[in-house]
Amino acid sequence: MKIIIDLHTLLNEEELQKIIKCYQNFKSRHQNLHKQECKRIFAKKYLVKILKDLVICEPIKTICTQFEVVLNIDVFDDMNNSIKCYITQLLKNKGANFVEIHYGSLIKKVQTTFIDIVVTDSMDAIITLKPEISIITKNPNIKDAGIITYTDMNMLVTALSKLHQDIIGKQKTKETFKGKPSLDKPWLKYYPKAGKTAVFEKKSIYDLLLEKNTGRKKFIALNYFGIKISYDELIHRVEKTASAYQKLGVKRGDIVTACVVNTPEVVYTLYALNKLGAVLNVVDPRTTSEGMKRYLNEVKSKFVIILAPFYHLMNEAIELQNKENQYVSKMILISPTDSIPSVLAGLDKIKNNRGIEQKPKIKYDADRDVTWKEFIQLGSGVKTEKVEFENHKIMSDYCSP
Repeated sequence: MKIIIDLHTLLNEEELQKIIKCYQNFKSRHQNLHKQECKRIFAKKYLVKILKDLVICEPIKTICTQFEVVLNIDVFDDMNNSIKCYITQLLKNKGANFVEIHYGSLIKKVQTTFIDIVVTDSMDAIITLKPEISIITKNPNIKDAGIITYTDMNMLVTALSKLHQDIIGKQKTKETFKGKPSLDKPWLKYYPKAGKTAVFEKKSIYDLLLEKNTGRKKFIALNYFGIKISYDELIHRVEKTASAYQKLGVKRGDIVTACVVNTPEVVYTLYALNKLGAVLNVVDPRTTSEGMKRYLNEVKSKFVIILAPFYHLMNEAIELQNKENQYVSKMILISPTDSIPSVLAGLDKIKNNRGIEQKPKIKYDADRDVTWKEFIQLGSGVKTEKVEFENHKIMSDYCSP
């Protein structure tokens, strides 16, 4: 269990006022110093002593043995690194079990680290963090059923122990497994509370692409080797790709297997198939032809997208498949340079082929294989209708015999 404690909350009002008064007197005596320099010198002279006294406090020792404690010293966040290291080493020498001493913003620290409990008296921090995280405060003005308050160090120790038990109890209650990852969702234990309770819109990714980018059509959606594609152009190409897949015969429930790397054509395909109610099944090009055959048989793909350099791999898989069952009726070949202007693609080809022995031309199956450019032309004049979103529709529904 990891907690972050604001230094303020470990000091009583009298100690805080004493520090403030001491700092004000120090500033008045050193008016020629820059504000940051003044803080650094004050920290070295006075903050070190405060921390020395703090770490020998019995409640702090108790807390440090029960939890992984991050001590947040945000007031002096502009101290130089040498003083920070000095204070950290000092606390370790005194036996403090703080896993970390943090000198920046408490909120930033919580947002970038998995923290279970925050002990703070900062109203802004409480407003920002709630309800994603458990909060303990000594601010008497805060009255909320979800926030624990305390007045002294012993009460803080008691409150932390109780909260710790409550959190552990809830975690144990949730760990009643049903034997299916889709139901048990074991990954949720690594999520912050906000991630566990997040509500996602019941819409397809095609719908979200259109809706979320209505006012952003001139913004850059893809940047492919310096070729920038706006959201407006992306949506236009998705529509053309959807028309081509419909003309090819792709329909709701079909699974299209892709043996590719990240190229713009794959992005167009993902959204286009989603519009048609079909599924994109991406497999690793580094697999063997035997493994590729198994992937094709599992989902019974009739349509395949393949990056040209991996054509032999997919062709061998289909030949192996022919001995058992034949599903693939059309193979779409993508070149890494399909989305690069012809001049750049030509220069790239010259550069890559210089001094390298030319490979023999690939012999394609004219009835089955089609290039991306030929494929896109198939959809000319074809209008497509969006398939309505179905909640909880999963790939296994399509794959069942």
